[in-house]
Amino acid sequence: MAWLASKDRNAITHAVAESEKHLAIRPLELGESRESSVQRVAFWPPIAIEYDVSADDNRVVVPGLFLAG
Repeated sequence: MAWLASKDRNAITHAVAESEKHLAIRPLELGESRESSVQRVAFWPPIAIEYDVSADDNRVVVPGLFLAG
């Protein structure tokens, strides 16, 4: 939805690609914790990514991606 709502879709595409690289390497070092240490949000302009980290099985789940700002 964020991509469709954006005026600059190339910026969204680039931000998602870059954030995926960082989430794959060190997800607990990116962004800020929320309700627990595994529930996090990262701001990668022009997007914000809500994600959960499962360190036990080395997985990141992204339930939400939003336009930041």
